[in-house]
Amino acid sequence: MRSNKKDQNELLNLANMPPKVSGVVVQVNAGRRAVQRLSGLGITPGTEITKMSQAPFRGPVQISVRGSRLALGRGLAHKIIIRPN
Repeated sequence: MRSNKKDQNELLNLANMPPKVSGVVVQVNAGRRAVQRLSGLGITPGTEITKMSQAPFRGPVQISVRGSRLALGRGLAHKIIIRPN
């Protein structure tokens, strides 16, 4: 029998995560340049990240990471895999 509680091992990409939810970056499924760019912004596996808000439709995703607020394009946000807290 399955529980209705959310599975703690459920992974989401950042674009599909609800606003005001925190989680830990599990992996970044992107090319080398995108991974380097995100690493320079402090987005690496093991880092806690909070999705602050998301513009409707094709707008950017606003996040908080390591004390900074950033906006990422939705395409890049889809490549960041998160384990919600």
